Amino acid sequence: MTSKLKQGLEQRVFIFFLIITFLLVLALFFIEWQITKFGILQFENKNIRQVLVNYRLRMRQWDSESQNNLQNITTTYHLADAILKKDTTYLQTTLNKYSYNNHGSYLIVFDDNLAILYGQSWELVESYLATMLEKAGEKKVSSFLANFGNKIYHITYKLIFHPEDSEDCIGIIVSVQNQLNISFDPEYLGFTYLLPYPLQPSLINFPSSLTAKLERLRSELDGIAQKGETTSQLRLGIDLAIGIILEYDLQGKPVAFFLLNYLRDVNRFAQQSVMIFILILLAISIIMITILGTWFKMKILQPVNIVSQKMYQIANNPSQFETVDKTYKGVLGDMVDTFNKMNMSLNNYSRYLQEYKVLTDELESGVFWLDMDFRIIFGNPGLLKILEKENLNDIKGRSITDFIKLGEQQRQKALSGSLTIPNMEIVIAEKKKYILLNIRTLKSEKGIKLLGNITDITKEIREKVAREALELELIKSNRLAEVGRRVEGIVHNFNSPLNSLLGYTQLLKKNYPDNPDVEKILDASKNITHMVKGLLSKVKNDESSMMRPLNINELIQQETELCQHNLFFKHHVRLLTDLSANLPPVQAVYGDISLCLTNIINNAIETLQNCEKKELTIKTYCEQDKIAIEVTDSGEGIPADNLEIIFEPYFSTKTTMNGSGYGLGLAISRNIVRKYGGDIKVKSALQKGSTFIIYIPVNEN
Repeated sequence: MTSKLKQGLEQRVFIFFLIITFLLVLALFFIEWQITKFGILQFENKNIRQVLVNYRLRMRQWDSESQNNLQNITTTYHLADAILKKDTTYLQTTLNKYSYNNHGSYLIVFDDNLAILYGQSWELVESYLATMLEKAGEKKVSSFLANFGNKIYHITYKLIFHPEDSEDCIGIIVSVQNQLNISFDPEYLGFTYLLPYPLQPSLINFPSSLTAKLERLRSELDGIAQKGETTSQLRLGIDLAIGIILEYDLQGKPVAFFLLNYLRDVNRFAQQSVMIFILILLAISIIMITILGTWFKMKILQPVNIVSQKMYQIANNPSQFETVDKTYKGVLGDMVDTFNKMNMSLNNYSRYLQEYKVLTDELESGVFWLDMDFRIIFGNPGLLKILEKENLNDIKGRSITDFIKLGEQQRQKALSGSLTIPNMEIVIAEKKKYILLNIRTLKSEKGIKLLGNITDITKEIREKVAREALELELIKSNRLAEVGRRVEGIVHNFNSPLNSLLGYTQLLKKNYPDNPDVEKILDASKNITHMVKGLLSKVKNDESSMMRPLNINELIQQETELCQHNLFFKHHVRLLTDLSANLPPVQAVYGDISLCLTNIINNAIETLQNCEKKELTIKTYCEQDKIAIEVTDSGEGIPADNLEIIFEPYFSTKTTMNGSGYGLGLAISRNIVRKYGGDIKVKSALQKGSTFIIYIPVNEN
């Protein structure tokens, strides 16, 4: 009983398989029939399009011949002069031989007022004159078809322009060819007609196959005209197809249509032959599928099902490796081997991905992918930490420029290959950070992506800034101390002989009161004494590191007074001062402000040496809660590329010929001013001079 049930079940399975197979074969038959039908339609469309293309070529040839004929007329004879002079006799003599000639053309010439100078008035031509004049800017010959009295005419025209003014249209010459008759029999394809629009069956004896379809044809033509189209193909039945080209006149109105009456009988034999072949193929396919069905089930489906189950297990757990026993030969055995190798590769790949994920997750640097629009595709936890974000979804899809400002030039450099910015300042969540940024382009089969990494170097930058500041302070202190010691020693050595010189000069004054030379020596000695006292006062002030209220105007006067003893400054430089009265004092170390101002003044003096105009201006004023000291020279100026780097340590524009510097003066000066909460700004123009502005905050405490 069990055997009979099993046999019945197998029979039902076989019948079910047979039905499914039969349905699949029917579906295949339908698909093949559609493909065959499609091929036949493509063949028909090709033939119809070829006829339409030939018509287009014929019309273009007709246009070209008419336009060349009219162009020859207008270029051979002095029509422009004749039109300007209204010389109808010349026009009559010249153009008569072209009217009703071998080209079958009828010529009419109008002046700019649309008055006829040659030919006869014709409603057909005059209805288009206004439109022709709108084309006054077009100097080429143009052609179009027109419909008049249910006849089709070919009109060619050209605008005549003034010989001396190429923009002044002075007339129009029009050539009208007689009614067109284009009709040819393209072998077995049917018949062609060129007819006036709209369709009027009384104008021609259509074949019986087309006569019954005229209403549908008229509807198709009207639809093409409403859409403003020119070409259409339509099948009106199993034995008839048509091709249409709708022609428009100069005003955009449909005036004629070219009609191809395509007979489809030529394809019937091909259709019947294909159908018989498909039926034979269908019978053979059913027999073969029935025989192979059972074999396919036993030999193919069962092992494929086993492999499918294993693949399902791998899809649920890729890291779990489990091979399939090789109990099959041939192609199935190769498939099992390939499956086992694929399983092993997926297992290794999954393990490598996990290791890479752990590696990128533990990186403190940010790693990210960008698309071509610089939108973030992926980023590791290090990137989230630098950008102060909690979740990847907070930045995914956003542009990296929302967090890191990149200029257009930098973006183009990244897209062209690689972009590296070793020290970039950004602001994230109102926190200033310094980063090292690298973006490079990677090309693959899937397209182009941008790989980037970002490292937070804020701590390193701050340590570097602090270290440089300390180095500059040490250099400044050592430099001031050394200069102070030398100047103080020199001044003390001056005092003894200077006092003796002053004493002896006073004795000479008593003995020779009327001698003017003695008076000059005495004045010079007093000036030297004053200079020595001022220099000693400056040395003492510079050596003092105590914060105290400073009068900026007095400090400037003392520094400029010392500059007066510079021979180049004394004899060549014109000093101008504009010191604002009642400046509030600032809390600072005298030596700091003095060194800062001296560095800038000395730089200004040096840049004036090779200039014709040698002018130095020092100005003070209050700006909000800061005192501004403005030093302006008329020197050579600073190149725009150097305006920022001139404040970097060891950057110098001086050469060894004029006494090379260490490039520390401006760096020390900016560091000093920033220590007090101020800053130094610079404005410069080449060959016009430079202006340095020192801002020092006013500290009321």
